[in-house]
Amino acid sequence: MKTKKPEHCACIERSLVLSTAHITKQDSMLLENNVTKEDAYGFTVVANSNYITEWTKLGISAACVDLLRLAIRLKVDYLVLECDGFVRDDLPRFDW
Repeated sequence: MKTKKPEHCACIERSLVLSTAHITKQDSMLLENNVTKEDAYGFTVVANSNYITEWTKLGISAACVDLLRLAIRLKVDYLVLECDGFVRDDLPRFDW
């Protein structure tokens, strides 16, 4: 007997949510045009190694690129940078 696929499948995705305090003001301006999603609280980026080279060429800081590397290393689907995101003591912080 063949099982029927559900009409609506839910997809579970994992995200690394960090504070925008971990990026520079310039990073924020550069990310505005180079992210998967932008909203009033921050940015959502697909955690994909293809962005590392692209971000480096755009002039995004090494600290911000390292956040993307961390997300990839943790095998999450998205890096979410938002104003109320988690602030980690082991990551650089920028006041802006």
